[in-house]
Amino acid sequence: MEKLEELWLDGNFLTGSLPEISNLVNLKIVHLEKNKLSGSLPKYLGSLQNLRELYIQNNSFSGEIPSALLSGKVIINYEDNPGLHKEATKKMHFKLIVGISIGILAILSVLLLGSIVYLHSLRRKRSNQKTNDQGNSMRMSTKPSTGYSIGRGWHLMDEGVLYCISFSELEEATKSFSKKIGKGSFGTVYYGQMKDGKEVAVKIMADSTSYMRQQFATEVALLSRIHHRNLVPLIGFCEEEHQRILVYEYMHNGTLRDHIHGTHQKRLDWLARLQIAEDAAKGLEYLHTGCNPSIIHRDVKTSNILLDINMRAKVSDFGLSRQAEEDLTHISSVARGTVGYLDPEYYANQQLTEKSDVYSFGVVLLELISGKKPVSTEDFGAELNIVHWARALIRQGDVVSIVDSVLIGNAKIESIWRIAEVAIQCVQQRAVSRPKMQEVILAIQEAIKIEKGTDATHKLSGSGSSKAQSSRKTLLTSFLEIESPDLSNGCLVPAAR
Repeated sequence: MEKLEELWLDGNFLTGSLPEISNLVNLKIVHLEKNKLSGSLPKYLGSLQNLRELYIQNNSFSGEIPSALLSGKVIINYEDNPGLHKEATKKMHFKLIVGISIGILAILSVLLLGSIVYLHSLRRKRSNQKTNDQGNSMRMSTKPSTGYSIGRGWHLMDEGVLYCISFSELEEATKSFSKKIGKGSFGTVYYGQMKDGKEVAVKIMADSTSYMRQQFATEVALLSRIHHRNLVPLIGFCEEEHQRILVYEYMHNGTLRDHIHGTHQKRLDWLARLQIAEDAAKGLEYLHTGCNPSIIHRDVKTSNILLDINMRAKVSDFGLSRQAEEDLTHISSVARGTVGYLDPEYYANQQLTEKSDVYSFGVVLLELISGKKPVSTEDFGAELNIVHWARALIRQGDVVSIVDSVLIGNAKIESIWRIAEVAIQCVQQRAVSRPKMQEVILAIQEAIKIEKGTDATHKLSGSGSSKAQSSRKTLLTSFLEIESPDLSNGCLVPAAR
């Protein structure tokens, strides 16, 4: 246990005080958010030399936060702990006064020195002045800003948050941007390998010449603060030569879209699809509830769900091109989306919310069940899209007709039904009737438990007349007829309770 580097115990309903973990000296990342932990934060947390991230929001901790955790070397989120506050001692106040005094003296010294240099420069010839001015122009610091914070309770590390990578380094890493691995609304992505052997995905932002410098800086600051196992991590950036470039961890197995709709010889089995769905749902749920302000993805789709070397899913392209108004409750993207995934309520009110992401994820779930694309006249005929097509069949109690042929005989029907039900809840016409991502995660976990179970649950067959199929039909459709007799608004299942 002493070699443990990451501790992920978020959302496990833990109670009581924080257990003794001072012997875990190699800890780098600790996630304890969304539990019911109480008591004070032990002083030894500030003595863990390798600790870089501490997430304790949504608990009941009280007392003072050890000053060592607020030094800037640790990313800490302590939101929603009403009794928890910063340490305020006379010693700290004394240090603050001394620090301010030293700072003022330093500023006065710089001003004095600057005045001397300025007076000396006046004696130079005009031509030398021009030369010097030209030689000193366009210089900028590559050190990340340390004055940015994200909401109350967040602190930015002084150094080492991200690598500022030069354009020439990226040219070398990508062999002059020779291997394109993706292209989207935000730009083109290239494969690269850094000098230390690390594989990266290099995204050159589209229309980078007009991309506001301050917006890019804010974007980088935000993305550098977001850390979750199911989100593609940003590891560096480049801002030079009129280029705005983001450098991400390379995901070896491409996109979920590639595996569902591409030419991969080995198609995903049902359990693999469920695990990918769970991973992606956890990533989205973290954006909605684990970030402050919360982040709306706004472009959830199978091509934005990437798979690492172990086939674990991570969500990409979150937080890009968001609106920057100071009075917004949520940080979110510029209104955008992809045909087949876009929340139908957006057309009415021009607003996208967390429930818009839920709608899009419901479409992803239907793709995982059916293996079909969201929009296809060939597949859906007059229904035009996967939502209308699947909704009509599921309402009739016929899940077999929408299932990917490679899953027939290889998946348990009750597991398929559980995902079909939550998918239809996600794509309800009205946002208020859709579940939260946490509810979606629970449904997926239930389906995984069913699929892994050793009980005599029916395997899915090509016939829609199985006992499990018909009994589920009776339960679901009778409930729908009671709750939603008027189907003109497209609402085919009741709201998640």
